[in-house]
Amino acid sequence: MKIHKFLCTFMLTYILCATSVYAGVIGEVLHTDIGTLIDDSPIESYNINDYTYVVAEDLEKYGFDVVWNGDARTLSIYRNVHKGYEIALHKEKINIRKSSIPMRKHYCDVYETDIKTYLDGKEIDAFNVDGRTMIQVDHLAQYGEFYYDDARRMVEIRIMKPTFERELNNTENKVSTVVSFYPGKYKTDVDYLGVVNQNGEPDGIGKVSYKDQNITTYSRWKGYVEQGNKYSELVNYQGISARVYGNHIEGKKDTTINIYGTGNNPYNMVCTHRYEVSPSYSRDCEYDDSFLYGFYVTGQV
Repeated sequence: MKIHKFLCTFMLTYILCATSVYAGVIGEVLHTDIGTLIDDSPIESYNINDYTYVVAEDLEKYGFDVVWNGDARTLSIYRNVHKGYEIALHKEKINIRKSSIPMRKHYCDVYETDIKTYLDGKEIDAFNVDGRTMIQVDHLAQYGEFYYDDARRMVEIRIMKPTFERELNNTENKVSTVVSFYPGKYKTDVDYLGVVNQNGEPDGIGKVSYKDQNITTYSRWKGYVEQGNKYSELVNYQGISARVYGNHIEGKKDTTINIYGTGNNPYNMVCTHRYEVSPSYSRDCEYDDSFLYGFYVTGQV
């Protein structure tokens, strides 16, 4: 029985090692206290040669398609503007204090690989780490805005807002009008610039500006939902946060916002609170720069 288990373990190890023609160790991944956010959503990142890297396969949860071709031995990454984000990291991976991270300590080895990696058709450098592909996060700057705050030790990549802005600017049949949100007690008239249907309702790419607040929301709209008394948003980017298919984040640190319905944010005050919702759960967070991603999870349902 022990011999049988040994042979199985040996064969599995051989198969895993054989997935790449080149398997020599060429470097190491180090622990880092730099947090990385894509449209305000945290993604795990790593230090290789003093640059910040992310796992290519993880990008599938951040609005990208990742396609593996075993015959050609290529990994192709494409931006998909119609694809939603997911709440990709769970509480235990977010509630990490920067002070607890073993800075510049060995995390794992980097291996040679014959796999070619492409970002929207352009070949980029990549590393093989434990069977996963890591790419330098700087490459994602081509899709939007890239910021690094050394004081907070934070990389922020903003993709959705520039994407919506370009699409709206290139739309010819947009109109400027006023629409009403939150019928009843919280009725709010807002300025709308974008595509409308025959009834004058938002229906397509558009931008909403709240008159009494410094908030701009970009969305792809789909008419008016009578039963829900609200416009239906297919994909939404809010100037202070990101909202996408079935997942939205409300509340951005040090901004003023009036949020209806969360039950946790008093109206018109500076936000220290972050509220996230996905199809499977919701969670409350508090902003605190002593944590890896600048906030920590206080409760999850």
